[in-house]
Amino acid sequence: MNGNKPTRGARARDWWRDLQNNPGDRAALRRTSNLPEVPLIPAALDLMLRLGWRRVSDAERDWYAERVAVVALVLATVHEDRKEPVARQIGIPQGRDGNPIVSEVRLRRLLTAEDSNELLQEALALVRLAGGSVNVADLATSLLDWSNPRRNVRQRWLYDYHGIAVSNTDKT
Repeated sequence: MNGNKPTRGARARDWWRDLQNNPGDRAALRRTSNLPEVPLIPAALDLMLRLGWRRVSDAERDWYAERVAVVALVLATVHEDRKEPVARQIGIPQGRDGNPIVSEVRLRRLLTAEDSNELLQEALALVRLAGGSVNVADLATSLLDWSNPRRNVRQRWLYDYHGIAVSNTDKT
């Protein structure tokens, strides 16, 4: 928490919980794949406002609205909220074969996604492979910050996927 203001992740999680009680908008989001149409769905516009979206001039590209649209579409496919970070969850070996939920090839495609449409497709596939059960707040903030070089989301996901902990000491 930042003072008394909930984090973007907490606001996205609250929105996702509200969406569970709004089957019409949830279904509309699940049927939509065209990012510019997403704000036409009332629940998506609500998420934009909850996450602090502000209209930009008509001459500018509204990248934040695009990323919030990605978050809305992806979270509409989530059925269960989990506690552990998404990248760690998808990298844990599963079942008899010991393979992770998401292969390294699929992870590479996700990590190299540059535009919002690529990110949308890869994130939808990730949620599908995870059985619709992921950490909602972690996924939302990761998608919002995906291309922000100051947030190092891709690096964090790579390390979390492989179970590499952050070291607080420099041992060199």
